[in-house]
Amino acid sequence: MPAGFCGVEVRKENLAPLLPLEGDNIVNELVPFQAVQGAGCRILVDGKQALYVSVSHFRNKVPTPVKPDPARGLVVPPFKHGADRAVSFGGEAYLGSDGGVIKASCDAPNSYVEVIVRLGRDQILDTSDGYKKIQPFVEEFVPKETKKYDCTK
Repeated sequence: MPAGFCGVEVRKENLAPLLPLEGDNIVNELVPFQAVQGAGCRILVDGKQALYVSVSHFRNKVPTPVKPDPARGLVVPPFKHGADRAVSFGGEAYLGSDGGVIKASCDAPNSYVEVIVRLGRDQILDTSDGYKKIQPFVEEFVPKETKKYDCTK
């Protein structure tokens, strides 16, 4: 079990539910983005992607809503059983059983961190409560990422 993910420490009890119970070869990758401050991160278990997360820090940009709206051209596809979910940090989250999109507010106006989470196919709990598998990870991970990018204190 990796001790960290995407450059921050994540507690085992929040990361483990997103990974397979079995697997010998675990690869934890972080690839920095070129066009925006952030990175794409993934965990592969025995060659299969179990978790993918992109983190992007936007400055001087008003965030678009997290909820997909084809009429407005929002590009994030809907997540299975997706809905707006309350989070303990400033911002909003749209989480489903297979992933979600989170926009966390920064201390500076018109700045935010966007986090997109995608579970590997074998990790999805395809029920209306499936998001509960992802939310503890989001609650720990997102505030640590906002601090890492000097978005929040």
